[in-house]
Amino acid sequence: MAITHHHKSVAPRGRGTETPSLLSVMGAFGPSYLERAPSYEPDEPLESVVNPFLDAETSRRSLRLNALVALQLTADGRFGTVTRYGYEPLWGSYLDALSPETNAAGMLYEVAGQSDEADSIDYDHKVAVSRAAFRRTLEALAADPDLRAVDENRYFDLPLESGGPTNR
Repeated sequence: MAITHHHKSVAPRGRGTETPSLLSVMGAFGPSYLERAPSYEPDEPLESVVNPFLDAETSRRSLRLNALVALQLTADGRFGTVTRYGYEPLWGSYLDALSPETNAAGMLYEVAGQSDEADSIDYDHKVAVSRAAFRRTLEALAADPDLRAVDENRYFDLPLESGGPTNR
C-alpha cells in the first residue's frame, strides 16, 4: 500500500461558489480502467490518462481501497461528502513511481485547507478526518488484504472534486 497525504485548497476554483469536500481521494489505475478515467478521450496518449505500468490487479486494489475509505467516512456522517480527484498520472510522484514497482495499492488523500490559506478548515477537523482515513485503511487491510468485499467500481460513483488537480 502506498498512501500520499496532502492538503488541498479550500478556495473555490473556476466559476460559482462550489465548496470543496473535507477529503478527496485519488486511486492510481492502469489501462484496464482507461474508459472510466474522467479525462479519457480516444485520441489521447495512454500515458496521459492512466499509468500504463499498473496491472489490472494493482489497479483493482487501489480503486477498492479508495472506495472503501470514502464510503466509510461518508457513512460516518461527521465528515460530509468524500469526493475523488480525476486521476491522471503524476509522473515522478511517489504514487505513480512506487505502485508499478511494488504492485502496491495506491491512494492519495487530499484534506481541505492549506495552513496558510484564508478560510482554512479548522486544524482539529483536518486531523480528525486524516486519522479516521488512516485508521479505516489499516483496519480494512488487516481484515482483508485484497479488499475482496469492496466493489472497485464504487470508486467511480464518488463525485468528482470540482477544480481538482487533474480535472479539466
